[in-house]
Amino acid sequence: MIGFQKIASLLTAILLLAQPLMALPLSAPRLVPEGSVKLVKTGAVVESEMPAPTGTLMACNGQCFIEADGVQLLGADKTVFAVHEDHDAFTVLVDTGSVSFAMRADAKPVEFKTPFDTFLAKPALVPVSSEAVIRGTLEVSESRAVLSMT
Repeated sequence: MIGFQKIASLLTAILLLAQPLMALPLSAPRLVPEGSVKLVKTGAVVESEMPAPTGTLMACNGQCFIEADGVQLLGADKTVFAVHEDHDAFTVLVDTGSVSFAMRADAKPVEFKTPFDTFLAKPALVPVSSEAVIRGTLEVSESRAVLSMT
C-alpha cells in the first residue's frame, strides 16, 4: 500500500513539473527556402529547411517560407526580413520587400515592424470559426510601408 502511494505521489509531482512544458509550442518556427537565404549578419547562405534564426535579418534569393505555430509567412524574392517568437507574440521585422502572411484565429498576436512604423495584428480580428484565417501582405519600399489584410 505504501509503494502505491509513493508511485502515485511521484507521478503527480512529475505531471505538475511537466505541465509548463506541455503548454509550449510543439516546435520552433521553420525556415524553408525556395532558392537560398543569406543570413545578413554572418553572410552564411542557407539552401535547405532549418529552424528560423531568431532576430536575424535574412535576405531571400527566391521565395522563403516561415512556418510557426498558427502563423505562416512567405517572403518574396529580394525581401530582407527577420522573425522572432516570444511566448506571447510573434514579431516580423521587414526591412525591404514583401512578406505575405496567413494567421489562424488561435495564433499569437503578430507584430510587424518596418523602418517606418509598427503594425499589430491580433487574432481577435479574425471571425470566430475553427477554420478562420486572416491573410495579408506587408510591402516595404524605400519610401513607405503598406499593410493590406483580407
